[in-house]
Amino acid sequence: MQSVNLGIRIVGITGIPMIKPRDDLGKIICDAVEKQGFKIVDGDIVVVTQKIVSKAEGRMFKLKDVKPSLIAKRIAKSSKKQPELIELILREFETLRRNPISEEELRTSKEQLKGNLLLSLESSDTRMTRLAKNEIYFNRFLPVDEVIDRIDSVTAEQIEELSNELLRPEHLCLSLLGPMTKRQLNRDLNQVWPMERPC
Repeated sequence: MQSVNLGIRIVGITGIPMIKPRDDLGKIICDAVEKQGFKIVDGDIVVVTQKIVSKAEGRMFKLKDVKPSLIAKRIAKSSKKQPELIELILREFETLRRNPISEEELRTSKEQLKGNLLLSLESSDTRMTRLAKNEIYFNRFLPVDEVIDRIDSVTAEQIEELSNELLRPEHLCLSLLGPMTKRQLNRDLNQVWPMERPC
């Protein structure tokens, strides 16, 4: 019987330049790997930080240039996050609700979800947590292959439908204590939902 050598080899990729908006990140990574004398083959897992992906997509913001709305400030206070960060999240929600996700964004998101799922299998703690959640939410264990198939089956139309349902302005709940006029509240809400104000 032939023995099989099992193991994990981790190789850091060097020579990655400063990433700029609209850079072809995939090509840059492949070129860097080739210069190191390696080749990416089927079964390899390439781990890329979110930061350079955001830079390549041109989705970098200077928080000092972001003016948080009243809602963002209130959410930030209760969640202990930066108001500017919450404001950007609210804007992204509104963008997702109004603009359908592109096929490229959908494909990238699916690959990231599947990659995170497969990498999580390396941790026994994560596997046990996943088992527990499966029992709580589905009353059964969902095999990895089934989860991947479900991820692959998601369509842009389904995401748009769900976004319009979950991110409607009337679903936003905000409780305020202290003096505030309806005009002030409407003005601030208008920064997040300019076309549909719940008040």
